[in-house]
Amino acid sequence: MKKVMPMLNRLSQAGATLKLGLALGLALSWSAVAGEAEVKALDRLFTEDISEDWLAPIFISQLPPARLKQVLDQVSNGLGDYQGASQQGSAYRADFERGYLPTTIHLDSDGRIDGLFFRPAVLTTDAAGDLKPATGPAAERLAALFTTEVIPADWFSDTFLERVPVSQIQELVGRLNNTLGTYEQSLQTRSGYSVQFSGGSVPAQIRLGDDGRIEGLFFQQPVVNKPD
Repeated sequence: MKKVMPMLNRLSQAGATLKLGLALGLALSWSAVAGEAEVKALDRLFTEDISEDWLAPIFISQLPPARLKQVLDQVSNGLGDYQGASQQGSAYRADFERGYLPTTIHLDSDGRIDGLFFRPAVLTTDAAGDLKPATGPAAERLAALFTTEVIPADWFSDTFLERVPVSQIQELVGRLNNTLGTYEQSLQTRSGYSVQFSGGSVPAQIRLGDDGRIEGLFFQQPVVNKPD
């Protein structure tokens, strides 16, 4: 009987180890399958026309497909052609011609997107290449936004301020400066401007009225330079 008990103990331990190994194996397999589903979802977003069937109702209520398409178009315009996605730990990376986009995406039990968050893009090539420094009143006003400590309200039209208070513009400009570093210059692009900083850039559009005040101002997804 004394000889039987150690054997039973070893068998019990072996069984527990086997169960643990199977559990870990199943968990790893599930993680890989889940990651593949998210990668495929990102691939579809950047290569196909958006379908409401891909999106959970709670997601659509916060970001309608038309607005999501605008966001995706802004990303592609800034980073170039989509190259593919990969899992990076618990997050994902969407690669493009001129950089990549760190991404968090979550699918519900039906495989629909119910969470999507893009972090600042990372530039991997010199996208500013052949662009020339911007000139003119609009470019000067754009530069002044990032070099003036306190932005005056009279730089903006009354109609603009009815929609966006100057305090909100001040906060946005401050966040961009904190994220991208010191303002350097504005470059002219086909669709507007590329505002260059010491640590990255942000595509921008600005429109002045006949009186020289800002009537329209729009910033797209900022791009953070890849560290050397």
